[in-house]
Amino acid sequence: MQFFKPASNGETLQLFTSSHGRECSIAYGAGSVISGSVILETSQHVQVHQLKVVFQCQVFHDQQLMTNLFCVEEAIPLNDHAMTASSDNRTTVVTAGSYLYLFAIQLPQTNYPPSLTESTFPTVGGTQIRYTIQAFMDYPDNRPTLISNEAPILYLPLVAPRTDPMKDRTATENDAKNTYTMGDRSALLMKAKLTQSSYCPGDECTIQLTTDNNTNTKINHVYVTFITQCSTDQHIITHQAIPVSIPKQTTNHMTHISVPIARSCLPTFDYDQHGIQIHVAHHIILGLTPSTKDDQAPSSPTSSRFFSLGSFYGNSNFSTIKPLQLPITITTLRTSQPMIVEYDRLSQWPTFISTSSQDQQQNDETDLDRQYSVSPSNSIPMDQDEPRLDGQQTHLTVPTRLAPTTLS
Repeated sequence: MQFFKPASNGETLQLFTSSHGRECSIAYGAGSVISGSVILETSQHVQVHQLKVVFQCQVFHDQQLMTNLFCVEEAIPLNDHAMTASSDNRTTVVTAGSYLYLFAIQLPQTNYPPSLTESTFPTVGGTQIRYTIQAFMDYPDNRPTLISNEAPILYLPLVAPRTDPMKDRTATENDAKNTYTMGDRSALLMKAKLTQSSYCPGDECTIQLTTDNNTNTKINHVYVTFITQCSTDQHIITHQAIPVSIPKQTTNHMTHISVPIARSCLPTFDYDQHGIQIHVAHHIILGLTPSTKDDQAPSSPTSSRFFSLGSFYGNSNFSTIKPLQLPITITTLRTSQPMIVEYDRLSQWPTFISTSSQDQQQNDETDLDRQYSVSPSNSIPMDQDEPRLDGQQTHLTVPTRLAPTTLS
């Protein structure tokens, strides 16, 4: 449902983006094109000074606006057979009817911080980053500006796996660098290792467990908590018991467990520019006991600024074994490709596509899509079982001139 502010004399203004009406979330990133439309309806002739579309990124802290990362706008030409310019050429007379105006916004090949909203990182207070598009229509007199609904944009930076041949060789020669241990050999020793260096949202993360169980207790479950940390806030994505079968009095027992990564998971990312400091990191916590015998995973994710492992892991036969934490890297690319400008060279801002760059953009669109796996270059569904690149679906096409179309 779209919301808008009606004017007293019957004008309404609505804004839609290319992701409107989809059953799944659409994410945009570096190199994306955000296309959309503005619908103006008026029941009588009206004088208009200007119709414009505004795209901005606002940073909030504890629900207070801190800064604008950027704010770009574009005036939409109001030249049509149903409209006439005033004698001073400063206003346009729009006749009664409904009008459709198309627009498109080109995002630069630079990374911005990810969207931090209730849908991507629920917190109480803390930092929020909102990308929005909105339309405004100004009148020549003192009448209030007509404002459209605010369309939220989900933005995720392009993050590729780090490739360092020297580090990869060292890790292969010394596997302990990728292995995390809890317990000791006198009772129970468990080593855990991720089978990949990085994962994308929607992937299944596989963890290899190697256990020396010198106790008389069989291990039937491993308790897994996936935590995302953003600066001082932490968000518990999942907390679940995963069945295993580790016999008592056994050594070097190997098993694998699988942990799903939510499609809404933010990529691992650091941003320290323009007075904005964002650090997104992820950990998987493994434990051998929950807080109570009947403890189950929470029905919904929770968040806190001060997370305590004690809320999940309490007293049991293995209470002296401290849960271990595995850092995990979440990317939006499966392969490393040097496409993004370094942060210290960040000087580009979003721009509205002109007629001269339209054809080139349409030719480049599919290539941009291929750069991404789960989250975005040119917008990718984030919560379908089988995500499809938006380049393979229907786009709003930008006309040769961003001129109005009269709706019947």
